[in-house]
Formats: sequence, structure tokens, C-alpha cells
Amino acid sequence: MADLAIGLKMPATEILLPEGQVWQAEGDLRGEAFQCERGMLWITQQGDLNDYILNSGERFWVTRPGTIIIEAIKDARFSCSRVRPPRQEPVYAHLGCD
Repeated sequence: MADLAIGLKMPATEILLPEGQVWQAEGDLRGEAFQCERGMLWITQQGDLNDYILNSGERFWVTRPGTIIIEAIKDARFSCSRVRPPRQEPVYAHLGCD
């Protein structure tokens, strides 16, 4: 079981996807990460105006509930796992009121 409070992840599931084939998932997958292990993937998520291309070694974080569609642009292998995204430290701008 994952302990998201400290950023551990659940075991990944690997999926092989031949060129031109589509994989789809529905529901609230926020927190899921898709890692392209081999090949090239096209990813779109419901409610997001952007589409994403992943090359080998790149990762996509699901940020919205709804349908996720992944198509293999080249024969691909990818994994999906529920992980906590890396923490981003807040960025503060100095407004120089000297």
C-alpha cells in the first residue's frame, strides 16, 4: 500500500502498445503517473486543451479527473503507477521596495 504522505509509490503496471493502438482509462486518475519506457506516446486527458508527446524516459502526471487516452506513435511500452509528484518549493519574487 502506498503512503502518499511521504511520497512512496504503488507497484507500477507495464503495458505494451503496438504502433497505432490506443489505450484508454476513465475515472479520477489524478496522482497517476505514466512513464514511457520505450517508443513514443501521444497522451490527451479530458478537460485539458493540450496534448502531450512522451519519448522514452519521459513521464506524464494526470492532473484532471476524466478520460485519459494514450496512443502509440511508435511501438511502445509504458508503465503507470500512483505516486505523489515531486514537491515544488514555492517561488517568491522580491518586489524591491527599496
